[in-house]
Order: sequence, then structure tokens, then C-alpha cells
Amino acid sequence: MTEIGDRKLRVAVVVSFASGCFFGWQACLMWRRFLVWRKRRLEKKLQETQRKLDMN
Repeated sequence: MTEIGDRKLRVAVVVSFASGCFFGWQACLMWRRFLVWRKRRLEKKLQETQRKLDMN
């Protein structure tokens, strides 16, 4: 009976580790996409501001 409990524990640990790796990977991808989006947005704002300053 202890082998069944040990096996369940091992499976639970492996599943927990795998899901942690997967969700960490996805979180990293989402963070990098956010950083790229923010960089593009700030570059556009800077271009608009420079254009407004050049017109004056």
C-alpha cells in the first residue's frame, strides 16, 4: 500500500514541476511581448512629440 502512496506522490511532484515550468515559460513570453509593446508605444509617442516640436 505504501508503494501506491509513493507513486502518487512522485506523480504529483512531477506534474507540479512540469506545470510550474510551463507556466513560468508562458509568463516569460507574455512579459517579453509586453516589453516589446511598451517600447513600440513609447517610440511612437517620442516620434509624435519630436514632430510637434519640429513644427513649432
